[in-house]
Amino acid sequence: MTIAGKRVLFVGGSFGGLASMKYFIKQFLETKATTNIELFLLEPRAGFINVLGIPLAIVSPKFAAESYLNVEGFNFKFSKVESNDAILTEKILNAKPNQEFPDNLKLTYIQGKCVSFIDNHNINYQLTDGEDIRQLSFDYCVFSTGRKRAWPFDPLGYTQEQFVKEMGDTQEKIEKAKTISVIGAGALGIEIAGELKEEYPDKKIILIHPHPFIPPETYAAKTFKEGTEKQVRNLGIDLQLNTRIAKEEDNGDLLTTKGDIIKSELNFWCNFHTNNIQPLLPYFQDSVVDKKGEVIVDERMLIKGSTNVFAIGDIINLPIIKTA
Repeated sequence: MTIAGKRVLFVGGSFGGLASMKYFIKQFLETKATTNIELFLLEPRAGFINVLGIPLAIVSPKFAAESYLNVEGFNFKFSKVESNDAILTEKILNAKPNQEFPDNLKLTYIQGKCVSFIDNHNINYQLTDGEDIRQLSFDYCVFSTGRKRAWPFDPLGYTQEQFVKEMGDTQEKIEKAKTISVIGAGALGIEIAGELKEEYPDKKIILIHPHPFIPPETYAAKTFKEGTEKQVRNLGIDLQLNTRIAKEEDNGDLLTTKGDIIKSELNFWCNFHTNNIQPLLPYFQDSVVDKKGEVIVDERMLIKGSTNVFAIGDIINLPIIKTA
């Protein structure tokens, strides 16, 4: 990807956004580019959460703390920060990266969210804990906002302290329950059930899935599916296939679509997600597959109909297993 413009915006500071930004900086430094470039990272949190590690974070407070990387630890030299958190701003500006950044490369961290695209070169955004809407112009944009899942797999907090507290609250609920059900045996559900059984071998862990095989991806190899199911059962997990849940009762019990009752005290819902594509609408409406909420991209990851806005990660409409 060759960037000829001066302002590059990265929307989303998780795996996709950070990896893209780091790679761009690496290329910029290695080629000793002489163009003046401004990079903007727009992210509502005060750091990076290893979302793939949340299945372990909910049973290990120590790991939860380790799986959250504060912005000041990104190894970036931010020359400007927009945030309603004065302490965070000071920490970021005083951070000491272990690499030198040339004067023609400027980085700005914006703790906020993208509200909407005005056009191909402008967005509306809002700072975290702020109310006013601001505008930002760019030459190129990498849109990587990921997916939204049920709590606690999509934490509500913005700071490391808030994240660790959420994971700790979840662990307390886990410790109090004797029977725990995980609804949905995709990558997340399987991992959750496995971590729970390993950490609490005496608890009854039920993994519920509506299809006859796990994981649900049709393009996963048959041997992989069979091996996964065997391993899950060998762990002592109660795997219930071809089972759909119609309702969760107030006491935690689950009512199936066949009218059966599955006794349960605590339930983790891993059977649905939504892609965070709202900022693309309505401007990029024709570039979104309505049914799945996925963004249509070409082989260069350019959003359909655009020459300067890229989309990457879980939100794109490509036949790949999206583990994040």
